[in-house]
Amino acid sequence: MKHFCSALLLALFCLAAQSLAKDAQISEQDIKALEQQLLTSPLLETDVEFDDGDETQRIWNPFSWIKNKLRNKCKCEDLKCECCFKIKIMENAGCIRMEKLVDSKQLAIKFAIGDSEVVNKKFDLQRDDTVCGAVPGSLSFLKFCFNQAMDLENDGTVTACSNVDLRVGSAVGAVLQFRCLEIKNGNVSFGGFKEIEKKAMLTVKAKNPFKAAVAMYQKIKGKK
Repeated sequence: MKHFCSALLLALFCLAAQSLAKDAQISEQDIKALEQQLLTSPLLETDVEFDDGDETQRIWNPFSWIKNKLRNKCKCEDLKCECCFKIKIMENAGCIRMEKLVDSKQLAIKFAIGDSEVVNKKFDLQRDDTVCGAVPGSLSFLKFCFNQAMDLENDGTVTACSNVDLRVGSAVGAVLQFRCLEIKNGNVSFGGFKEIEKKAMLTVKAKNPFKAAVAMYQKIKGKK
């Protein structure tokens, strides 16, 4: 049975490759087959592979090193926090911006993929919420759900946690979990830190068929 499933998955990827090579689209049949694979596959911890450019081939100098270190930071200033990242599991860069609105029990969140702003919403600090839609660009056959969870403590501290599900049909293929935001005594931080590195900001879980499909897509599109 295991060998049969492997052969089925390989056949799926071959069909998808033919379709992508022809017109950069995946057929409904291919999507359904991949969805079924994902429904029975576990989410696994995945190394966050940032894809901000290959610095290994460049001549090292202290100025570029400092610039890259600053670029790889996620920061909070006043009541705003921001983090941008490019990881290999996504086609385009992503940016999340969060702002505690003054004199309001709301958190304004903007989440962009590439040049497309897919979430622009004021979230109530006292309840959880979800925004779903299609991933912009050539990966539009993928869906996303941006999930916002709020935890209000007795002392008034709010812990706001965000994650993004990447889906094929009804099946989750990968989950991007952001470091939780802490709103306490009029300050906003990443759990008490005003500045953290990207690798401390993001946790990724993915299913093997999803990772394989993304890798194949990127290879066909000439990204690897």
